[in-house]
Amino acid sequence: MPPDVRSSLIRPAKWVWVRSSARSVRHLPRPYDEPVITVAGANPVRVLFLGSGLAVGYGVHSHQLGMGGELARHLAASSGRGTSVEVVAGDDMSVRQASRRLAHLDLNRFDVVVLTVGSYEATTLAQTRAWARLLPRISDVLRTRENGMPETFFLGIAPLTDLVVYPAPMRPLIAERIETFNKYAREVSDDLGFTFVPFEPEPFDFVSRVNRSTYARWASLIVPPMSSKLQNAS
Repeated sequence: MPPDVRSSLIRPAKWVWVRSSARSVRHLPRPYDEPVITVAGANPVRVLFLGSGLAVGYGVHSHQLGMGGELARHLAASSGRGTSVEVVAGDDMSVRQASRRLAHLDLNRFDVVVLTVGSYEATTLAQTRAWARLLPRISDVLRTRENGMPETFFLGIAPLTDLVVYPAPMRPLIAERIETFNKYAREVSDDLGFTFVPFEPEPFDFVSRVNRSTYARWASLIVPPMSSKLQNAS
């Protein structure tokens, strides 16, 4: 059976699981405070952190404690500069929705954009060709910034099947989507003006164990290549 046909048959059951299973990340606490984190310092770098997955902050009650906060603190520590991170996130933020959100933001307010998109499409078993066709829309919007395209980092999609317990029929399909999406994003990042940043955390039970230290640990994986790129660009 072709993969896309198999995915279309499984997809309805996936939504039942998402809405009802205690193993779904959607049942975790999440931040409801102001989605702006600021670390004081000279010559501050202004960061937009946009997408689903990592940007949402599952398991903590404040963006200060989620990936947005850790991103701000780790970037400030590595650069010696002040850092402000604005989080724009959503459970269901697809590439299409991300490009629309960007189009309604004043991009001149940001020096750096960090994208974490693709996990929604991977877990909903979206067609790879459709996802790939939409990805350039984000680049097109970012290029409309008056001062040129901001420094843009595209975070790789984490190996979600090592972090969340999905129904057995879905696991190989989700893993395949993630591998394919990451491979494509890595290949086209240069052409789209992105810097691809791999994100491959160690396997663990995210739903039952996620806390602030999780995001601190994960920030330590993704910030070093970002800091190196920013220092070389300055």
